[in-house]
Amino acid sequence: MLLPGTSLNRDACLKNLSEALKVQHIYLLYSGGCPLAKAGTNALGLFWDQLGGVYTLPQYRGQGLATALVSHLVRKRLVLGRKVVLFVKVLNPAAKKVYEKIGFKTDAGFRISYF
Repeated sequence: MLLPGTSLNRDACLKNLSEALKVQHIYLLYSGGCPLAKAGTNALGLFWDQLGGVYTLPQYRGQGLATALVSHLVRKRLVLGRKVVLFVKVLNPAAKKVYEKIGFKTDAGFRISYF
């Protein structure tokens, strides 16, 4: 989704993705050469990794794809001694269900202010 008044810059998107892939841990689930779902880190701290960018194509939702990817990602990070955190929107019950199924617990509410 783009902000009103902006347009997609394909070259900038590909450059940003290329840079992210150098440092972040991103997993994709494919079928027949088509990506169906993805999950990854979007910030790496000293001891904690933040998950983000979890997405499943609408027609494949509800099949456990995000649960499988996030579970795999979390296991990989924990084996390395990392702690894992994520933020989920209050009004995103599908995502909350996925994360709770994996074992995430709500710690505290938060609010982001955009300027």
